[in-house]
Amino acid sequence: MDQIKIDFDVDSRLFDLEERMNWWESLRPSFLERGYDLYHQVREFRGIPQDDIISMSPLSVSGVPAEHPYSFIGGDPPDSYTPVLNHFLIGRVICAQDRQHRQVAIKLMKINSEEYRILRVLSKEPQLFSAESFGCVVPPLDFLETDEHCFVVMPRWGDSATWPWFSTIREALCYMRCLLKGLCFLHERLIAHRDIKLSNVLMNHTGRFEDVYENPLRTQLRHEGRALYALFDFDCAVMFPRTSRPAERRLPGHESFIGGGNFSYDTAQGELDYDPFAYDVAALGQFFCENFQQLTPITHFLAPFLDRMMTRDIAKRYAATQALLAFDDFCSHLLPWQLDTPPPPAKDQCDPEKYDRWAGLSEDFVQQWSSHREPKLPLTTKVLRRICMQPLGYAMVQRVRRICAVFAARPSFKAYGRSV
Repeated sequence: MDQIKIDFDVDSRLFDLEERMNWWESLRPSFLERGYDLYHQVREFRGIPQDDIISMSPLSVSGVPAEHPYSFIGGDPPDSYTPVLNHFLIGRVICAQDRQHRQVAIKLMKINSEEYRILRVLSKEPQLFSAESFGCVVPPLDFLETDEHCFVVMPRWGDSATWPWFSTIREALCYMRCLLKGLCFLHERLIAHRDIKLSNVLMNHTGRFEDVYENPLRTQLRHEGRALYALFDFDCAVMFPRTSRPAERRLPGHESFIGGGNFSYDTAQGELDYDPFAYDVAALGQFFCENFQQLTPITHFLAPFLDRMMTRDIAKRYAATQALLAFDDFCSHLLPWQLDTPPPPAKDQCDPEKYDRWAGLSEDFVQQWSSHREPKLPLTTKVLRRICMQPLGYAMVQRVRRICAVFAARPSFKAYGRSV
């Protein structure tokens, strides 16, 4: 693109939103030259003019049929009071339509960032652009570079991907499988996501945000088997070299806390370092528990499956590819009545470590999968976690671990005065 003045830190979360959106507006001619018509500012609410920008919306929406990797649009109720395809203000991301009237999102980032490097790699993956072989990761479409920054263009997909709530267990399992497949796709390329949470999962349908909770088009897409879900957002991701060894693919323990909402207990005890790939699997397991652990009375296999995804014994934890294989094997044994059963909604505030996913399951099943069942949390681990919840306690535990690591690395000495 032409030289564009970017005199602010694009990674900073501290900025004047109105000022930033007006900066985007000043770039409208430059984006039009490249074939992207930015959404327009909306300064009214229910017909009442507002001083501030409320959201962004295209002036019109074409009835162009969706083709992968672009999303389906519509299904909103005719009496909706918000603008079509409204997009709430973020500052770093803006939406637009391309020359074919397809919906895209444009994100500004630094060229020397890890996110940019990862997206460049993903842009060369042909299976992300095929619905049949889709790797369940939102692909980048275009790169508009200007000096040290780049505007990365991606298809706009919809958030709140679990809404409306699933009509059948089959639909819920499809959602889970897509996320497992996406994590496998990333891990096979040595990309650790490190920020797995609901807001970083998208669906190939976009509508008015406040109406997706009852959007009939989403229900229809799921029923017809055309719904897809994908991971996105690589702000926190890291990609390791192909030549790296497993021992080199570890990160400092404190770096596991960078993503709000993404969580595993792997570093909750003050660990000095951690495996980000194992952490991803556990974080996805936690995410699955928050949404689907109440399904175990119907789909029993979720009890051992989720326990193995989150086990504190990391050596026994599934790798992403193992989790996907196990999931497919478990699903292949489900009966039609199980798959067609409406799933009960998620239970609020049910800690995955305290919730009994095995309750009500037959003794034979529990015995068969006892090797996968996670034991209760030891008192020593509970105490250590409580200490590490405080900054001073966390620092003290880390210091003790460093001292122990130094002694553990020393060569052992033979005992004096003893015969061998």
